[in-house]
Amino acid sequence: MVRDVLAGPAQAQDAAPAERAAGGLRLDSPGRRAMADGQPVKLTATEFAVLAALLDHPGRVLSRRQLLAAAGRPAAADRAADVYVAQLRAKVRSAVLIRTVRGAGYTIDPAANRDTGTISGGQSREHPGGRATIGGANSTDLRG
Repeated sequence: MVRDVLAGPAQAQDAAPAERAAGGLRLDSPGRRAMADGQPVKLTATEFAVLAALLDHPGRVLSRRQLLAAAGRPAAADRAADVYVAQLRAKVRSAVLIRTVRGAGYTIDPAANRDTGTISGGQSREHPGGRATIGGANSTDLRG
């Protein structure tokens, strides 16, 4: 379905891959199963569809509208996509990095090292002490 939205009629005929993967995340489309770091993850049908759309286009930014259309909810408010992505992040944890691209949408970041939290360019998703960091500076570094 997302192929209809993104690629147009020429590629819409292509069947979706049976299995999609990124980092420690695996999606089995025929069985509607998801595994994060080898552990089963329960996803709603909408969450599964949003994650499948992101995995079909790793590194490509998908707008909120595109994600909602892929999930079969094209009439939903744009902010609904934010809720689905937040729920996915909570469920898949460190298995894969779902990156927000401000003003554009979301992407699965294939360049992220999920084990160390390092993103291309030296940024870090999370400080070992639980504080968010950017470029190695934590919140205490920024105050003083």
